[in-house]
Amino acid sequence: MTRHPLSCLQRDIALPSNVSSKKVFWYTFAGIAVALFAMMLLGALLAVQIPTFSDNSGGSLAMLFGSFSPILYVLIVYALLCINVFNFYGAFMAVVTTIQPFGNMRFGSTQRAVVMIAIAIANAVLSYFGDGDFSTMFLNFIFLMSYALIPWTAINLVDYYVLRRGQYSVADIFDPDGIYGRFNPIAIGAFVFAVLAEIPFISMYYYTGPVAAYLGNIDLAWIVGVPVGACLYYFPMRARLSRTGLVQTATRW
Repeated sequence: MTRHPLSCLQRDIALPSNVSSKKVFWYTFAGIAVALFAMMLLGALLAVQIPTFSDNSGGSLAMLFGSFSPILYVLIVYALLCINVFNFYGAFMAVVTTIQPFGNMRFGSTQRAVVMIAIAIANAVLSYFGDGDFSTMFLNFIFLMSYALIPWTAINLVDYYVLRRGQYSVADIFDPDGIYGRFNPIAIGAFVFAVLAEIPFISMYYYTGPVAAYLGNIDLAWIVGVPVGACLYYFPMRARLSRTGLVQTATRW
């Protein structure tokens, strides 16, 4: 929410003029959707065919290959290492993009090592205290993140596709004194109010909102977060764009 809703994601990348945005969208969507569907389908089939699959998914999968199971174990370990490398990278980037807007900090090798060690320690502590009930703890953590990501995503999509139509000044995004400023109070306000609006509809292991409890512990927070975040951002931001002379980049309903 600093400077601009998309400031941490914006990249100065230009596609060739003969590549349509429709092709980019569908190829990206198809690649992600097919890969995810294939993995979920494989997991569902294995869970049905192997009663103990959920107890040791990696071992159960490897044992299906008989004498070749050691090769599968090596591949599984390699895949886990790759995933954890990406996880560390994602955590590092999240920390850096959170800290950098508040100062002109440069992350050299020493600073990077400190951040990575801190992340590793935090992971170890969480894993230690979550031992024995890690699945519940992890699932609730995912839910907790979704309550923040849902309105955040709605705000970004409205800004990019509805208000500005993808027209941004990349240089100003990284300039605290640029046209986007240091913070976007409209985005911050819409985000905070959207999260607050979700609370009565939340259904978690540690907390259940009154509306969710009334509906039989059905979690509808995501349905609330999208329209509340989108509307609370769209209308005041559209008025702001009109006042600042940027109305030509905003669409009209």
